[in-house]
Amino acid sequence: MMAPGLSRSRRVVVAWLVAGIAYHVSVAFAGASGGLGITGLGAALPFSLGACLWHFRSQLPRVPTRVGIAAFGPFVLHSQVAGR
Repeated sequence: MMAPGLSRSRRVVVAWLVAGIAYHVSVAFAGASGGLGITGLGAALPFSLGACLWHFRSQLPRVPTRVGIAAFGPFVLHSQVAGR
């Protein structure tokens, strides 16, 4: 439902992003456990952020290839050691 339905227009995607941020902020202030942010409405934030990046890609600055390549190593390293 998220990808084909909610990501069709910029207006809906921005509202979806705001709802995802509001959900995570309310969970943080309520002191709920971290597991609540991964499923259900909590999953809206990463999906809506990706959809916003897609819709507004022409307005974002271009990242040089060498910067992307240089950032890949630390990204992989972090993904391997996070949570240990």
